[in-house]
Amino acid sequence: MGFFDRFKPQPRWKHPDSIVRAAAVEALADDQQEVLEGVATTDADAEVRRAAVLRLASATVLARIARDDVDERVRADAAEVLLELAQDTTDPGEAEHAIAALVGQRELAIVARTAELEQAALTALSRLDDPKVVAVVARQAGHAAVRLAALDRLATVDEWLSVATKSDHKDVALAALDRLDDPPALQAVAVRARSKVVGRRARARLRALEERQRAPERAAAAARRRALVCESVEALVTAADMNQMTERLVLAEAEWLDLAEEASGDEQARFDSAVARVRERLAMDDATRAEQERLGLALAAEMSQAAASRVDLCERIEALEGPAAAAGLDEARTIWVALMPWPEAARDSAQARQLEERFERACAECERRLARLREREAREVSLRSWLKQAQEAADLPDLAAARQAWQAARVGWQKAGPGADPADAPLVDEFRRLEARIGAREAEAREARARDARHNLARLEDLVTHVERLAAVETLSMKEAERAVRDVKAALDHPGHLPGREDHDRVVGRLREVSGPLFARVQELRESEEWRRWANAGLQEELCVQAEKLATMEDLAEVARELRDLQHRWKKVGAAPRDRAELLWARFKAACDAAWARCEPMMAEARAAEEANLARKEQVCLQAEALADSTDWIRTSEQLKELQTEWQQIGPVPRDQGQVLWQRFRAACDRFFTRRKQDLSERKHEWAANLARKEAICAKAEELAQSSDWTTAASELKRLQADWKTIGPVRRNKSEAIWQRFRAACDTFFERYKHRDQIELADHLRAREAMCAELEALVPGAEGEADAPWPENIVDTVVGVWQQWQQAPRLPRPVLETVEGRFEQALAAVLASSPDRFRGTRLDVAASRRRMEQLCVQVESYVAGRVTTSDLAAAPATTLAAMLKDALAANTIGGRVDEEAKWRAAVAAVREAQSAWRRLGPVPGADGRALAQRFERACRRFFDLRAPGTAPASQGREKPTHA
Repeated sequence: MGFFDRFKPQPRWKHPDSIVRAAAVEALADDQQEVLEGVATTDADAEVRRAAVLRLASATVLARIARDDVDERVRADAAEVLLELAQDTTDPGEAEHAIAALVGQRELAIVARTAELEQAALTALSRLDDPKVVAVVARQAGHAAVRLAALDRLATVDEWLSVATKSDHKDVALAALDRLDDPPALQAVAVRARSKVVGRRARARLRALEERQRAPERAAAAARRRALVCESVEALVTAADMNQMTERLVLAEAEWLDLAEEASGDEQARFDSAVARVRERLAMDDATRAEQERLGLALAAEMSQAAASRVDLCERIEALEGPAAAAGLDEARTIWVALMPWPEAARDSAQARQLEERFERACAECERRLARLREREAREVSLRSWLKQAQEAADLPDLAAARQAWQAARVGWQKAGPGADPADAPLVDEFRRLEARIGAREAEAREARARDARHNLARLEDLVTHVERLAAVETLSMKEAERAVRDVKAALDHPGHLPGREDHDRVVGRLREVSGPLFARVQELRESEEWRRWANAGLQEELCVQAEKLATMEDLAEVARELRDLQHRWKKVGAAPRDRAELLWARFKAACDAAWARCEPMMAEARAAEEANLARKEQVCLQAEALADSTDWIRTSEQLKELQTEWQQIGPVPRDQGQVLWQRFRAACDRFFTRRKQDLSERKHEWAANLARKEAICAKAEELAQSSDWTTAASELKRLQADWKTIGPVRRNKSEAIWQRFRAACDTFFERYKHRDQIELADHLRAREAMCAELEALVPGAEGEADAPWPENIVDTVVGVWQQWQQAPRLPRPVLETVEGRFEQALAAVLASSPDRFRGTRLDVAASRRRMEQLCVQVESYVAGRVTTSDLAAAPATTLAAMLKDALAANTIGGRVDEEAKWRAAVAAVREAQSAWRRLGPVPGADGRALAQRFERACRRFFDLRAPGTAPASQGREKPTHA
């Protein structure tokens, strides 16, 4: 053992302090698995065992700890490491042991989906017994063989449908699709499949089925569409609105292009004939409009030619600016007189008078602008002269002379009188800038003098405070005291400029007050210094005797230690009297030199060993510094731990370089491990941020899962699914849970979306049933409640419920019949219980019945062809105007309006009757239904009579003509 060797300490992972043990476990190398196993199974502290468990690589040991450890957190950490080992290991044996130790279906499912080894994933899959979990593995497993094996274990259509729609892997999705042959299932896959390939294949299979089923229906529908298009074009021949006729013809031709391929020769001939007649009428209308436009353009050209030159001349005068405006004004007046006179018809027109007045106003305004220009030019010359003098005054270096010259320039500037003209603004701004410059120079001079006085006053006050503090210090040094005496004398001789006389007298007086105690304290310090030197002489003589005794000691190591101690103690002893100091130092140095000469061979050997250790440690430092910026965290961490072990095994180095070298090595290690810790922290923060974003998406998806706004909610969920894919990873133990939560919310909504028609129908039915219940609650009781008071707003309530019923969405006839009968029964009961309350309102049943009967009679009279003069009077104003136009065109004023006009008035009257019927209140019961059927039947018969080729009832032998 060398001279500087020390006993080796116990390993740090056996230290009594659990914190030290935990840190030592984290510093152990990965190949020290036996030590880690011992700590993980035997250490008394749970946190230390947890640190060791996180470093273990043996599945057998981890399984035993996960099963037998007394601490729940240690068992949980062991289970998590087992799960990660089963996922990430490439050793089949280790993977088999790890999977054998897993017991939960969730952990086995995670291994089956994410294991690195395909065999490990298959082994985990073989232990799964929950069909839902097996379906998840089939959708999400990383290995194709595992996905297909899981699919083979599924036996129901729902499970195959789930795999085909929800899997991102097209191999297993296509395999699941091949097992489906039900059209609803294929439709679900086509709509919801994540893989575009799977969706296209499902749609292709659906189209193939639909093509075989819908071929006859499409042919019949196409024939009906061609007939409707031909009828719509034939009806355009009699249309009154030319613009609408053109638009409808274009639409009809565009629609016919899609149908013409399958049209027969007769259908094509019918369509071409109708189009030709419509285009002939459009051509005649275009020719009429073109002639009217030509006449209007000629009239406008004649008027504009007379006014164009005058308008140009007015605009020219209004635009004149600057010195050239005078010549331009004279020239414009000359041209105005020579202009071509107005046409005879327009000389006294409003346009001529307006242009004459505009010309006079423009000339007057131009003359005013010229006057203002001349005035502004004169003022600008004067202002520029005084501004130049102000500039010269501001540039003078002497502040007093500059101030005097400035006052003279300022008086002249004010007499020149700068106004509010925007043209003077630059000159005014320049003058204000010069004025601010003079003021700034004056303020700066005053501030500099005041600042110097304040600075000098603060310096003297600080000196007084410093001297007072020194006078109160018990351990005042001679050097400080003498420096303070010199400063006080200099301040008293030359105090300098101060803010005021009172400040001067106060500061000088305080300096004189504090100088007396300071001078006395200096004298005391000088006497005390002499006494200390005398006492130090005895201590130095004692140290000399101890140094001379070293010559008789045999143990050279002890001699070296004593020699260093004596030299250290000599430095602590103060100075001796000047007459003895040199002799004592020579005696002590001679004794030390003799002792050091005896230790020199031993010290040389120790220095050589230290130099060799120094070289080794420098090499270790270089290696550590080369690794400090590495990003290969695992491998570099192991290399640095090996360098730390090597450092501890190297012996001592020279004392003056040991600490520096240690700081260098530690800085390199700390830089790497700090970077590694920061990188891990950043990844944890990133995982946490990603988890927070995914949880927010889950919350939004869960909120949308119960929405009935199908289009908006579906679009929003698709956007959330796209956003989900852009979010990075989360912690592995939370990834599956958050994904299942999101998928569950999406599946809930799209399952409801698939049955949205049934849901909306149920909602509408419930709304109508609620209206029925509300009316039924208003019906008086059979006994005991018959005399109960009615609510004050009973009429408004019943009217509101009836209007809601009228505006509610339609229901299928079989569903509506039952609830409609219930509503009518409740409404009839309410109205019959107190008819007087509803008399005169929209719910007056008697009035509504009378009005319905009148409308029925009116429409039935139109069906019979009895169009009376009163009927014509009741027709709308637009219909009467059309009849008048036709009468004038036929030159029949004063005669009888033709039958076609009468029937147009009848059509308008029937339309008005239908609108009036919709505004009527209800007539519950069989009477109301009978009247409604009667009115509907009459309207239908009337419009059937007006169909093309059918004559009115009064002219059965005549056919209506079409223009």
